[in-house]
Amino acid sequence: MKIGIFGGSFDPVHNGHLVLAEHVRDRAGLDRVILLPAYESPFKVGRSGTDSRHRLEMTRLAASGNEHFEVSALDVEKGKVSYTVDLMAELHDMYPGDRLYFIAGTDSFLGIEKWMGSEELLTRYGFAVGTRPGYRDEELVAQAERLREKYGSEIITVNIPKVDISSTDIRRRCRDGRSIRYLVPDAVRELIAREGLYRG
Repeated sequence: MKIGIFGGSFDPVHNGHLVLAEHVRDRAGLDRVILLPAYESPFKVGRSGTDSRHRLEMTRLAASGNEHFEVSALDVEKGKVSYTVDLMAELHDMYPGDRLYFIAGTDSFLGIEKWMGSEELLTRYGFAVGTRPGYRDEELVAQAERLREKYGSEIITVNIPKVDISSTDIRRRCRDGRSIRYLVPDAVRELIAREGLYRG
């Protein structure tokens, strides 16, 4: 099977994340997508964020309506900062015989060689890169061609619909007492309200 791995803080998970995951799954021919909430991003160490258990539960609620989506607690259960290369190695062992594709956005992918273990990531796994037409197109094409030649990387680029939703804006709306309906799945919105998340 072809499995997409979509990691992130998901603080909170929102409809833009779901649109990206489903669009990449469909266009890249993936059999399923595993959403992988981070315990704490290596790029955000020391910053305050929502408890990982809440973010995991929100992601589970968001994914529950799609038979092609799964949610993994692999990183959250570690209880410490993990690197993508280590998580991918564990997932590779959990899904022997399957082809894993790391799902990334354009900005992340353009900086991939700065990641810990980037060479292993680029040689061992595929990449499904969600792009927006007209956004850094030439850079992305050049980067993909160079990495294919250098590492033999399998890189699939997928144009995704522009969905102007951000976790930062959702947190701000919650703090201001404004509506987040239609920005997140209803079950996620209800959990945020019930637990009083993002009010402070």
